Amino acid sequence: KLRIPGGEIPSAMKALWRLRLFTDVQIYKEKTIGDVVFLEIKVEERARLSRHSFKGVKKSYHDDLNDIVNVHLVKGAIVTESIKNNAKVGIKEFFRDKGYKNAVVRVKEIEEKKGNKVRLVFNIDRKERVKIQEIIIVGNDNVKTGKLKRKMKGTKEKRRIFSSSKFIDPDYDMDKQTLIDYYNTLGFRDAKIMSDSMWYNEKDDLMIQINIKEGNRYFFRNITWKGNSIYETETLEKVLGIEKGDVYNTELLQTRLSFSQDGRDVS
Repeated sequence: KLRIPGGEIPSAMKALWRLRLFTDVQIYKEKTIGDVVFLEIKVEERARLSRHSFKGVKKSYHDDLNDIVNVHLVKGAIVTESIKNNAKVGIKEFFRDKGYKNAVVRVKEIEEKKGNKVRLVFNIDRKERVKIQEIIIVGNDNVKTGKLKRKMKGTKEKRRIFSSSKFIDPDYDMDKQTLIDYYNTLGFRDAKIMSDSMWYNEKDDLMIQINIKEGNRYFFRNITWKGNSIYETETLEKVLGIEKGDVYNTELLQTRLSFSQDGRDVS
């Protein structure tokens, strides 16, 4: 049951629009017989995908890019804005991971001559690779800045000789974790990166600031053994090689217990 005019017809049209499958939606009243109405729903379907291509990048990238966009694009499927945006985001993330942080991707629809089909062309402008002008580290009261920067193997400043200064997100994330791991080896088991920020200087080079909270430095105190019926405590202590008062080092402890490369560990 519905009222004409009333709110049901507009609500039905809105529901069809929300599917994002149509470029036009209309509902007509064909005729009325008594209290029975005959409705015709006329929609114009969005174009379907025939194929896609890339412009602005070398063919050596095409296989990788196809793997990315094929997750979102299906030949013969209806082309929606959401599908195009998801493909664009995937392409931008691909180039960002290669150091092209400012890559721009535009999608152009080209109508095919036959049928309601379109070809998508992804125009890609990688821009220049982002260069890191300077890495600023704040809060490192107990470790020299230069030492911390040398630990960052994938994130280097531009002004360093023979070093690559391109910014790559995954490498940067790994380098931040490397800093914390290094602090842990020095006894700062509570060390953490409180925040980090990035901005561009007047030459469009990237500036990075990392804010560290070192926390307290810890030391080994008493080490006791339980369940050692085969070897004496003195033997295990000699293999472990850690004395009371040594700087607390999680990596060293695990290595001496189980992961020594030469097999000279407790396990």
